[in-house]
Formats: sequence, C-alpha cells, structure tokens
Amino acid sequence: MLDERQANDSLAKFRLRAEANVGKWGLQDKQTLGLAIAEGCGELAKAILKHRHEGGTLLYIMREATDLGALCIQIRQVVGEELMAELTDAPDN
Repeated sequence: MLDERQANDSLAKFRLRAEANVGKWGLQDKQTLGLAIAEGCGELAKAILKHRHEGGTLLYIMREATDLGALCIQIRQVVGEELMAELTDAPDN
C-alpha cells in the first residue's frame, strides 16, 4: 500500500516540475512529450544502474523520477484536452 503523504508529496513535486517545464518550453505536443518520456525512462534506468553498480546517489534517482512524473502529467493534459475536443465534436448517437 502506498504511503498517502509520500504519494501526495510526489504528485506535488511532479506538478511543480511540469509547471516549470511548460513555463520553459510551452505546452508541447504529444509526439514531443512521448519522446521525452522515452528518454526519461532511459535516464531513470541509468540512475538506478548507476546507484547499484557505480555508487550513484538516491537523490539522482529521485530527480529522474520527478522529471518523468512531470512529463507524464504534461502528456495527460495534452491528450486529455484533445480527447475532450474530440468528444465535444463527436455527433450524438
């Protein structure tokens, strides 16, 4: 079971990073975000392997996880907006 306080703290950090990302690069399209998420997965895997085999820090893992979580929030927003537009434009059945 997830620790609710820790989960809420993580979500808050993801949101802050997502806001910083949007402030820096604007709201990006889903293709760009998908590629960034794929890169982020690789960076997180690298941080974990570095920790396990090369003395990397847990802080490095946390930073990469936060970056990835932020990107996931961003893509959910972009796709959610597209989905809402699609549903709004769909003819009634």
